[in-house]
Amino acid sequence: MSKTLRLGARTIGDAQPVYVIAEIGINHNGDLEIAKKLIDVAKLAGCDAVKFQKRTPELCVPDEQKDLKRDTPWGVMTYLEYRHRVEFGYEQYAAIDEHCKRLGIDWFASCWDEPSVDFIEQFGPVCYKIASASVTDVALLEKLKKTGRPLILSTGMSSMEEIRRAVEVLPKERLALCHATSSYPCKADELNLRVIQTLKKEFDLPVGYSGHEVGLQTTYAAVALGACLVERHITLDRAMWGSDQAASVEPQGLVRLVRDIRVIERGLGDGQKKVYESEKPIRAKLRRGRTVVNEQLARHALLAENQKLYNRHQGERCFILATGPSINSQSLRDLAGQTCISVSNFFVHPDCSAIRPRYHCVAPFHPPITEEAWQTWLAEMADATGDAELFFGMQDRQRNSSSGRFSSRSVHHVLFGGPLNQLEAHGVDLARAVPSPQSVTIMALYAGIYMGFKEIVLLGCDHDWILHLNVSRHFYQEEQHALNRTGYSEWFGARLDDYCRDYVTLWAQYRALAKAAQDRGVRIVNATPGGLLDLFPREQFEQVISAKRAA
Repeated sequence: MSKTLRLGARTIGDAQPVYVIAEIGINHNGDLEIAKKLIDVAKLAGCDAVKFQKRTPELCVPDEQKDLKRDTPWGVMTYLEYRHRVEFGYEQYAAIDEHCKRLGIDWFASCWDEPSVDFIEQFGPVCYKIASASVTDVALLEKLKKTGRPLILSTGMSSMEEIRRAVEVLPKERLALCHATSSYPCKADELNLRVIQTLKKEFDLPVGYSGHEVGLQTTYAAVALGACLVERHITLDRAMWGSDQAASVEPQGLVRLVRDIRVIERGLGDGQKKVYESEKPIRAKLRRGRTVVNEQLARHALLAENQKLYNRHQGERCFILATGPSINSQSLRDLAGQTCISVSNFFVHPDCSAIRPRYHCVAPFHPPITEEAWQTWLAEMADATGDAELFFGMQDRQRNSSSGRFSSRSVHHVLFGGPLNQLEAHGVDLARAVPSPQSVTIMALYAGIYMGFKEIVLLGCDHDWILHLNVSRHFYQEEQHALNRTGYSEWFGARLDDYCRDYVTLWAQYRALAKAAQDRGVRIVNATPGGLLDLFPREQFEQVISAKRAA
């Protein structure tokens, strides 16, 4: 036995494209031109073959029906006369044979009697179809067997025992089965498509499907269930005269049928589970491996830990110490004993050890900073910031903790990535993601607002470096900075339009924080002398300090 069968130039069976047969049958109504049009439709739709029905009326029409009168498009005639009227003879089949060969489409027939087999044999068909009505006709089965051609046995209106007996008669190496239900049109609940799998399992032969239903959905299902060939009746118009027309597929439907079968074939694949190249980047992005899961759990725990910071300094005042050049003009030693949040490189300021900031915010790692330069910078920071509590970006958690240099310090991690409008919806909440800061001063304001300070004073927030592109933008000598010593200064070679975009983003974040602070009753004061930041009320640093002393 074989699970594949050769039909002309095509192989049908497992792992082969579905062989699509357009059943013309007698829907040509005895008109050769209609038959040719139907062949053209089948070829245009992409069918592999067309099939006709061939009978010897005197043998196939029961004696008691031969003289029954019947209304036909050609007038009232006996049933035997009608059967002759719709049968093609040699001249018509010769024309059909020539037409199919010219178009390059297979053709064959279901022969209902032995003389019809001899007739069709003249044309050398690629195979024969055995009609469901002939399953128990042993003489006809023997006749077809002797042709030596491939055979397709339709199994409509047959029991499993009748199918078994027919299979025993026929040559299994040249045989395929075809599941069918012989009612026209067939109701969906009588199609019983799972019989396709039953036949495959019992007989180990190629199994197809001959459908007589209305619509295409269930034919697609037959393909999905493993049908290696599909046969559907076709017509130019279902309103045409004839018993098979109503269950037939019109041209546009046939085009859709073949097109969609080919899509289903591709979709079914080979059954071997694999990871496709197109999946690999998605898998890398979305799959939660154990490492990823552990990291997500760690992040969640750290964000939850941030809740302990909420309103820690409710009603108090703090100073945010940024690194703009203007800070060199101010006497910062007066800040000793004040609660201060320093940022970035403020730890190199000569007064830092006297001020002893309570908190220090570290800008997120970003190219073109090198890993070596970053670690050198962290080492200098660890030595210079004393016991200040540190704020890092969550994305730098593993990078900053790998050396263990901050293991004895209080370290808080802020998750960046939230949308800017989140500040309007939720305010500043360090237990969830916040917008990535355009400046580390923004990060310090996140911390100050979240910890509940009633007043926040900004120092060193010049933000006027766009006016001084060729001079230092910090209070210290930038070339001595650990990051600049390893090429960080190349980052400042951006174009002017990049700078302008940065300013737009930075000012939008300041505006959002000004609104968030106002909603919480927090007053932000800018005590930076000069600079461009114009979103907060200005006060002289000396007056702020004097007012504090007086209080």
